[in-house]
Amino acid sequence: MSGTTPSSSTTTKERHYAHLNARLAQLSHHAAALQNEFFVAGEQARYLRQLGASQGALFMGALHQVDSQAVEEAEARGGHGHAQGQGQGQGQQ
Repeated sequence: MSGTTPSSSTTTKERHYAHLNARLAQLSHHAAALQNEFFVAGEQARYLRQLGASQGALFMGALHQVDSQAVEEAEARGGHGHAQGQGQGQGQQ
């Protein structure tokens, strides 16, 4: 005697199938949420790339401004900008 009746076996199967169905629904929901997260991450990467390009342009503009101010100050002191530094380097050889 096995101790299980055919009706209890089908009830157990139905319970397992219902549990499996619920788990598959949960998995489907999580997969959809993950797909949405990837989409948002892709959009944010595009914005981050634009932000990096803008920041690089700001740094280049600031460097140009600082360099031009340094040249103007050197010329105001009677030097010739960057040429003065080159002449000093050659005299030390």
